[in-house]
Amino acid sequence: MTVSSPVAPKPSTDFGVLRAAIAETMVVLAAALVVDQVWFDGTRFRDVAPHPFWLIVLVMAAHYGTAAGAFATVIGALVA
Repeated sequence: MTVSSPVAPKPSTDFGVLRAAIAETMVVLAAALVVDQVWFDGTRFRDVAPHPFWLIVLVMAAHYGTAAGAFATVIGALVA
């Protein structure tokens, strides 16, 4: 009788980034844009220094790795 070791399923990714990281990035950036539209002037934080999108980039890079941080950077630059 042979005993096989359990194999963990591979996490689902898109563009080499975990789908959870993609979803979290999108939710946080969407929430930031809603906050900007509702409580601020709707200019996507152009006059705020440092820009608030740097926080999601740092969190994604620290939690999920460099690829997720780079993804958050690209998406943040596109929506800013």
